Amino acid sequence: MLTRQQIEDQNMLSLGQAMKSVTGVFAVSSDTDRTDLYARGFYIDNYQYDGVPTTVTTDFFGASNSDPLLYDRIEIVRGATGLLTGAGNPSASINLVRKHADSKVFAGSASLALGSWNLRRGTVDLSTPLTEDGRVRARLIGMAEQRDSFIDMYHGRKQVLYGVVDADLTPATSLSVGIDYQANRPTGSTWGGLPLVFGDGTPTDWRRGKTVGTPWTHWDTTNTTVFANLVHRFDNDWKLKANLSYRKSEQNAKLLYLSGDLDRFTGTGLRTLPGFFEHAYRQSSVDLQATGPFELLGRKHELVAGLSHSQSRYLQAKHPLTNTAAGTGNFYEWNGSYPEPTWGALEVSQIDKTRQTGYYGAVRLSLADPLKLIVGGRQNSWRTRNATAARSHEVFTPYAGLVYDLNASYSLYASYTDIFLPQDYRDAAGAYLDPVTGKNYELGIKGEHLGGKLNTSFAVFRSRQENVGQRDGTRLVPNSTDSAYYGAKGVTTKGFEAQVSGELASGWNLSAGIARTLGREGSGKPINTAMPSTLINVFTTYRLPGRWQQLTLGGGVNWQNRTYYGYSVGDVALRYQQNSVAVVGLMARYAFNPKLTLQLNIDNLFNKKYYNNIDGQGYQGTPRNAVATLTYKF
Repeated sequence: MLTRQQIEDQNMLSLGQAMKSVTGVFAVSSDTDRTDLYARGFYIDNYQYDGVPTTVTTDFFGASNSDPLLYDRIEIVRGATGLLTGAGNPSASINLVRKHADSKVFAGSASLALGSWNLRRGTVDLSTPLTEDGRVRARLIGMAEQRDSFIDMYHGRKQVLYGVVDADLTPATSLSVGIDYQANRPTGSTWGGLPLVFGDGTPTDWRRGKTVGTPWTHWDTTNTTVFANLVHRFDNDWKLKANLSYRKSEQNAKLLYLSGDLDRFTGTGLRTLPGFFEHAYRQSSVDLQATGPFELLGRKHELVAGLSHSQSRYLQAKHPLTNTAAGTGNFYEWNGSYPEPTWGALEVSQIDKTRQTGYYGAVRLSLADPLKLIVGGRQNSWRTRNATAARSHEVFTPYAGLVYDLNASYSLYASYTDIFLPQDYRDAAGAYLDPVTGKNYELGIKGEHLGGKLNTSFAVFRSRQENVGQRDGTRLVPNSTDSAYYGAKGVTTKGFEAQVSGELASGWNLSAGIARTLGREGSGKPINTAMPSTLINVFTTYRLPGRWQQLTLGGGVNWQNRTYYGYSVGDVALRYQQNSVAVVGLMARYAFNPKLTLQLNIDNLFNKKYYNNIDGQGYQGTPRNAVATLTYKF
């Protein structure tokens, strides 16, 4: 879990940036405005907002740019979470817990940040009671940000607005209603990355500012969510929750993709693929859940039962080219002067409608004082259709787990669940791949120390899946530019995760973890070799004692092991390899008084040059940069 304090200490300005500090999560950027998240070797496709599931199939709508300013904390549950979230990968589920109007008196904060590449960012966060007794309260959050980049021509603009009203309808019933709006308006956006190798197979070596973008490329995204949460607590300790959510996401993007074999001597050979896209996504969700205790055979047990339903509509449209796209010329001389094509009228290419309904339940049985058995399951109904195909699946997902309390500090646990994931990948014949199915096992130990101030955990996991979509070399889906995929059989992933977080001593906080994942097809072929198999993250802060107590110092490192991308030149199989990468960050915060603080964050302290992504193309990691933030609390 990322706490509010961690988010502020590390100056996390986007969800993608925040996830880099989470044990076992790999955040990979393919271009300037997308960051895809992976855990345990698989894409994270389950996001939750205040516990309400939302499916994320791609980052086309900028989910990774969500601003952490809106969230009180970010909870991450690694592994298969199908019991509560439905169809999905055995990777992780991210729950973004929104800030709420908790204060019965006027309170708030405002901040101003300045940083490298002309970063300018201002925020305001205000809470106020709306009634004299504070039973009805409101909170308003706003943010505006502009920045350039180390990447040539790129300029980012982001705006956030959030409002929520929380009301205590009765001593036992609370209602929360709100809306959040996030808009990104970048220019000079890139679509894809830089060539990793020349046509003869030798590696490239680009300066950090090199771009495939132009002044006319942009990647605008707008996300608006309206939500309502109702909670009622009964006298017998049962609790009923009802959550409603409606999310509207829109994308308007003019982009340019470059690919092909680059001649090492002339700089020619790259092909161009311009695109002018307008996509729209709508999803409405409802989640009803009841939880509470019951007695059986003289012991007290717990039960959870619920219903979740969501339906979405994904419209994909584009403007076709009305002229022939120009060539790139000598890419060594690329300066973004590539002419913008002429575009035709908007044409709808596909509309996908998806509906998912799940009925779930689980019981936590107290078999003995130290031993708990959790059994449950989810009946999931999944349907999707478009103009050319309709697919539907009815699947039951079982779950079983054991928890054994060794003593007051340590607990052992073991769990099992099934995996189910429909796929949008198509094979070289144009047919959709069958759903991914499989089983997930996990065994671990959790510890609580220093009166709950410090938490530790260690887990080993193993999953086996059938029909996992893997890119089929350079083959394409017929009559499209989409890569073709095949269903890999007997894909096995296994590994371990270890984590420690909390307060080691007065004023000294630590968050550290290590995760290792190994994945192979049934044939023994490794999967996802462009992603690191080992990740280490460490971040610590210390508030100095005595006369220096106004000063807090901190720092950390994110480390990943070597990765490689396999390719071929003719009949010769080759590898592009990136050695291990360590990125170090520092922070310092000085409190002039209880209300006014100044914080400095430095990222990539040693200016390490590396690629964040090497999966076919390269996207450079961010060089050394600094941000100073002045915060005033009302």
